[in-house]
This record gives sequence, C-alpha cells and structure tokens, in this order.
Amino acid sequence: MRRLAAFLADQEKRALDDRELVSRSDLRKERKESENAFAELALALCDCSDRQFKRLELPEALRNIVLEARNIESPAARDRALRLVRRELRNGDAETARRQLDDLNKPKVKSAPQILDVWLDRFVTQGESALNEFIEKHPGADRQQLRGLLRNAQKPNNANQKRAIKALSSQIEILLREHLVA
Repeated sequence: MRRLAAFLADQEKRALDDRELVSRSDLRKERKESENAFAELALALCDCSDRQFKRLELPEALRNIVLEARNIESPAARDRALRLVRRELRNGDAETARRQLDDLNKPKVKSAPQILDVWLDRFVTQGESALNEFIEKHPGADRQQLRGLLRNAQKPNNANQKRAIKALSSQIEILLREHLVA
C-alpha cells in the first residue's frame, strides 16, 4: 500500500515538472503575441467612430485614457498614449472591450435567415403583391428577374421548381444582405 501511494505521488510530481518545461522562446513568443493583441485593441478603441465609442461600456479609467489618446495628434505622443491604453487594458478586462468592439463592427445580419424565410413564404403564397412590396422596400432589385423566378417557383409539378425556389431564395438573400449592410 505504501509503495502505491509513493508511486502515485512520484507520478504527480513528474506531471507537474513536465508542465513547467516551457522554453523561454515559447514564453517570449506568447508574450509578444499578447502585446500585439493589446496594441491592436488599443488602436481600434482609439480609431473607432465617436458614435461607436459612446456605445461602448468601458470602465471609467479606460474610457478617460482612451478619450485623451483620441485627442492627441502628434505621432510620438499618440504612441505614448497608446502604451497607457495598453497598460490599462492589461490591468482591466480587455476581453469585454474586444467583444463589445467586435459586436459594434459586425453588420446586423443575425436576423437575415428569419427575414429570408418570411419573404420566401410570402413570395410563394402571395405572389405578385409580395413582389410589389419587396420592390418598394428594395428599389435596387431587378423586378423582371424576381418575377421570372417567382413564376417558376409557383408552377405546380415543375421539375425545376426546387431549383427555382432555391434561385429565388439566393436572390432574396443577396438583396437583403445589401440592404442590411447599407
């Protein structure tokens, strides 16, 4: 029994020793990548638009430092200010700031599949009236092309009906993306 406990303790000690075997170059590389990420985040915070910056929920200290850095025009002074922003990010919650900034920069395409399904159902069931309403909301759409796709999608027992519905769906999706991004 004693031998088993000693053996398990020895194994655990070896496992701990193996985890500590990280080279200095690996640590240096990891530290450099981390600093580059902080530098990119600091620059992104300082370069975002005023409207976006107001929507960010940053800690007060970080917000003040970023506001000061945004007002500096001299390149050398701006670099020093960005270093202060990086230091504050290191000490604070940089991941939350990164997530908020990413959310602001993403286009609002999250609801596009739901909207696409609604419009596709309306096209197939309502036909021309849904097409007219879609054209009113999306004036850049090609009415003739959509009408042809709709006609093919509504034909019963058409061998190409599935293909026509898929083409109509992809065309609507393209138009919705253009509208959501613009």
